[in-house]
Amino acid sequence: MKISWKKYLQTAILLGGVLGLFWGAAEGAQRSGNQKVAGMQWTLEQPADQPLLDEQDLRRLVVGIGAPYSGKSQKEINIRLLEETLESHPLVEKAEVFSTWDGTIHARVKQKVAKVRVIQANTSYYLDSRGGKMPLSPRASAPVPVLTGDLDSARIAQGFSLLERATASATFPGGWSGLEVNRVGTFTAYPVFADHALVWGRPLHFQDKAERLSVFYTYLTQAGLLDSLETVNVRFNGQVVYTLQD
Repeated sequence: MKISWKKYLQTAILLGGVLGLFWGAAEGAQRSGNQKVAGMQWTLEQPADQPLLDEQDLRRLVVGIGAPYSGKSQKEINIRLLEETLESHPLVEKAEVFSTWDGTIHARVKQKVAKVRVIQANTSYYLDSRGGKMPLSPRASAPVPVLTGDLDSARIAQGFSLLERATASATFPGGWSGLEVNRVGTFTAYPVFADHALVWGRPLHFQDKAERLSVFYTYLTQAGLLDSLETVNVRFNGQVVYTLQD
């Protein structure tokens, strides 16, 4: 069989190129790992009206694991440990850490968003977007609805759901400023758009009650009575019972 030296030569050149690429990548990775840390850059994602965290809070948190790593090589940095340490803060939802070719360690941190503030006899805390507990912050207070009254874990979950649905409902522009529950589990809400107490009753039939109230509020607005409203009660099926201020 006749040997094709041209084919062998092409194959050898191709293999040499592939090996060269691997060598270059390995060399680049080694150089990157040996690169000295030039500093840390922080990016903090948080709502403009909820500055509950500050960069200094995060810096203090990672000092115990060696940050800001000045003068160390990048290969000495445990990126995953950095992320886990930042995510251990009760106000942090997620952290992402990575390094760039110039030796900068980048830390991107997303703060949890407070949705509701729970106030009980001896304690107060926020609920985040998933309904989980998050502590108050000494830096700022979040402008969120307040849930209070005779609370247990089940009523807190019910109240959180009601407040979230009210915020998303066109019937209640601006949502509810607060929600209170009594010892028998009856909820009373305080709508933002009009100053009155809304006796909601059990945390059931949200859509039905909201539709009844939408028609009722429209009627009062057209009659010029909305500002005189004192209480509204939608506990009973198919009814809206109300009182006006004297």
